[in-house]
Amino acid sequence: MTRINHIKLGLLSAAACMAASCTGDFDSFNTNPDAVQQIDVKNYITTMERDAVIPTSDEGANEYQRACNLMGDTFGGYFAPIQAFNGGSYTCTYDLDGTDYNNVPFSVAFTNVMPAWLQLKYAHENGQITDDIFAVAEVIRVMALQRATDIYGPIPVSHFGETENPYESQQTVYENLFRDLDAAIATLTEYATNSADAHPLEKVDAIYQGDYPKWLKLANSVKLRMAMRIRFVEPGKLTTCTHLPYEPFQFEQGGRKVGFDVDLVDLVARDLGLQQKLLDAPFEGIQSGEALNMRQCDLAAAAMTINDVRKRNMDFSDPYFDADQALLVRAGAPHPDLASLRGKVLGVQLGTTGEEYARAHQGEFGYRVRQFEDVALLESSVQNGTIDAGINDNGVVRSFAKNHPDTRVTAIIPTGEKYGIAVQKQNVPLRQRINATLAEAKRSGEYDRIYRKWIGAPPPK
Repeated sequence: MTRINHIKLGLLSAAACMAASCTGDFDSFNTNPDAVQQIDVKNYITTMERDAVIPTSDEGANEYQRACNLMGDTFGGYFAPIQAFNGGSYTCTYDLDGTDYNNVPFSVAFTNVMPAWLQLKYAHENGQITDDIFAVAEVIRVMALQRATDIYGPIPVSHFGETENPYESQQTVYENLFRDLDAAIATLTEYATNSADAHPLEKVDAIYQGDYPKWLKLANSVKLRMAMRIRFVEPGKLTTCTHLPYEPFQFEQGGRKVGFDVDLVDLVARDLGLQQKLLDAPFEGIQSGEALNMRQCDLAAAAMTINDVRKRNMDFSDPYFDADQALLVRAGAPHPDLASLRGKVLGVQLGTTGEEYARAHQGEFGYRVRQFEDVALLESSVQNGTIDAGINDNGVVRSFAKNHPDTRVTAIIPTGEKYGIAVQKQNVPLRQRINATLAEAKRSGEYDRIYRKWIGAPPPK
């Protein structure tokens, strides 16, 4: 009888346990360990960091070493090892088959970093993580992808995670990386200023434990490394070839060189941490590419139209200004168009698209062409009656007529021209930096401000 009571007591105790504290582990006992679990998406930051920017294990250290020291740094153009590894026969000595390192930087970027970044991107779009956390992810992504594109050139980036993800040129990759890094820096700057003591990534950030001021410094260092891919004529300066005067784009005012192009290139110099230096050069030498090829300057900004002939001699940025040709005459002169100039003298500036247009239609309209070295001589010759009319870009002659009421613009000749900033052939990093600055200026409103300042009207939409 006693034994039966003991059994009953044991069963009752077990039941009480199940009904009370033992049910605390019910969820863990009844969760399928193989099923998809709810996780903190911030953990993907750790995944992005591992072996891409910091070695996290013995195995990871080897992966990091291959991706960086024994392959990536050399072929990315960052550093070169001095040790005689593997008997002096390995990837960095061009024994590309001697060690299986050739694909490691690509593999690290596209199997460690990008899939984790994609999950963070989705989380950001769905409001699961804030801008600051995604900004950190963007910095890590840019670091990994810059190394990959510097090594391999074209890589598949923009459509990662989609059904089709084609390879893109290094130019396109760099432009996008500059854009994304600028956005991340802007976000981190705000958080580092206003919430420096907040560390939402403290438990998942293996590098800085969520210290945003440190992440901001790293982001700016990455941007500097990208900018260092660009060569400059004079250290600390961004030397710009231009041709003065060409008001309102570049001219002297109060002893200073000012204008639309000057302000625009100042933005590029600012983003590169440099100071713009202006070099007045003959326009013929600028538009032929000679000034760039002789390394007189880093870029050319001279209200210069992009065309096929010039593109053979230099590379251009994205267009930044739309232009047509215009006819300048003395006030009261009976010359409303080119057809009225038969037997008259039409002035042109050497090497310009205005000269090209005038000569192409000379037989049609029967005028004589007189060539001038710069637009100031052309405009003053119209003003004093030495020539009957002049042709040049509409923005320039309109500005002159506005300031000199004894002249007027009588015709706008639609030519659909677009200005671009020129760099030496194959100077891809500088061209990409210019494009990124132009895009950001248009996004932020700085471009509109410059346009209104010098043109006196908002830019056309």
